[in-house]
Amino acid sequence: MNARRGDPDMQDPNEDTEWNDILRKFGIIPPKTKPQDEEESSPTVRVLNACEDEERNKESSDEERALLKYREKRLQQWKATQARPRYGELLEVMVQDYEKEITYAEEHVWVVVHLFLLDMPLSAQIDNHLSNLARRFPRTKFVRASARTCLSSQGCATTLSSRCMSADPSLPALCLYISGNVKGTINAQELSRLSLHELELKLAELGAVQSDLQQTKRAGGMKIIHKSAFKNKKDSDSEDSL
Repeated sequence: MNARRGDPDMQDPNEDTEWNDILRKFGIIPPKTKPQDEEESSPTVRVLNACEDEERNKESSDEERALLKYREKRLQQWKATQARPRYGELLEVMVQDYEKEITYAEEHVWVVVHLFLLDMPLSAQIDNHLSNLARRFPRTKFVRASARTCLSSQGCATTLSSRCMSADPSLPALCLYISGNVKGTINAQELSRLSLHELELKLAELGAVQSDLQQTKRAGGMKIIHKSAFKNKKDSDSEDSL
């Protein structure tokens, strides 16, 4: 007699016997059911799994808190930047105001000082460059002060000789301050060779302005800028001659 599914006399279909293997092969009895893994269903394993889930949730929460903290920090930095004074023009500082407006200027504000010489063509060129840069970088304070007048004033001369002119005495010159400290100077010889774009790049390298020319230089594009600037100047000169 053929064995039938559901026959009460048939042996347990889950037993590991050769006969049951044959019956499973021909589909007469269903495949052997796998007993539930006792280890996975044990209370200890369930507790461990729950602990792992909790740890993963904690790590996720820590990452979210770190991200929120970073965003808050960046927001505060942006607000601080927006709160800084804006200038936007080349200012002239009298000798009596030198320390107030330059040495003790607003904290974290870069001050670019042109120590000019009256009726000197190079000083006029520098003034023109700084006026352009002041409009482009209104959060940097660009000022001009008479070198002769400052050097003849005891208080101003002391400041200049100890902080700026001792490092580079040639005039006219640029002296860069931040938070009362001199961070760099550019002497007359170097200034005479700098175009507007080159002066901007120099100030950016010293940290006084945030300029896109830094990235352009890294990408090898400064020659293109200079060629373009030269072309514009040549075109302007041509128009002036008409």
